Amino acid sequence: MTINGYCLRFLCVVPLFLYSCSPTMSPTPPNLNDAAAATSRVFHQAVYDGVPVWSEDIPKMYWSPELEVLKPIRIYIHRVNVVLVQEEEQGIERGVYFQIPESSYICRSGEDGFTFDESGHYERRLQTSTPLSLERE
Repeated sequence: MTINGYCLRFLCVVPLFLYSCSPTMSPTPPNLNDAAAATSRVFHQAVYDGVPVWSEDIPKMYWSPELEVLKPIRIYIHRVNVVLVQEEEQGIERGVYFQIPESSYICRSGEDGFTFDESGHYERRLQTSTPLSLERE
């Protein structure tokens, strides 16, 4: 077998292995993970096709029905993964964090303000930015 043949086999096997590995902090039901992945794919394809302008927030028209059942306030992209916000108050948001199969990034508690429980739900302290003063001393 040639080097190209080995590379092709490797490239076919590795994604299957990664897909079968479940993330450590997101034991959400597979159908919800699939729905989050589908939402991300549809949104990214629309952006690629030039329909919406890129934003971290995914417009409601791209949300899958399975995710809408969870009554999200908003859904957005965190790095490559999908975050479904269910509650937001006093600078803290709560909801469900989905690591989609296409992503190799696993967000852990303490990163980017996220804290996770065993069920895959998260709490995130939102960063507040202080406006920069344009005045010179």
